[in-house]
Amino acid sequence: MSDFTYRGLDLGTDPFGNVSTADEDNLVVIANIALWSDARADDDVEPPDGTQNRRGFWADTYEDDGLSTGSLLWTLDRNVLTQTERNLAKDFAEQALEFMVTIGLAAEVVVTVEDNERQRLDLFVSINQDDGTTTAITYQDLWTAVR
Repeated sequence: MSDFTYRGLDLGTDPFGNVSTADEDNLVVIANIALWSDARADDDVEPPDGTQNRRGFWADTYEDDGLSTGSLLWTLDRNVLTQTERNLAKDFAEQALEFMVTIGLAAEVVVTVEDNERQRLDLFVSINQDDGTTTAITYQDLWTAVR
């Protein structure tokens, strides 16, 4: 099993500086891109910065495969941590990572969220392979990472 822990953004360091690019860690890199790229929000979503910027990956405009790049985790910025936000964070992470199963990169992706001691949210991702190997990723303090 490969483990990776993300501790949120620290403006003085590169948060992905310790990520290996070895073959066994490629799933971590793919998960990071999927979770921390901004997916386009639907028209009924109010962006947290008060603008009308729905963000999103420009190339998704030209794709017709039904898959989109990124997650909607960015829409939770500035929200108070309630059960609704916990559920949305879990749902948004699952939606962002489901393509890994759809295209055969993983047999199963399991996402859980938990409150941490700082009364913030931690996100746990388990990417399970057909051969029984599992890649576990922990994102500590999700609200800091979203910003």
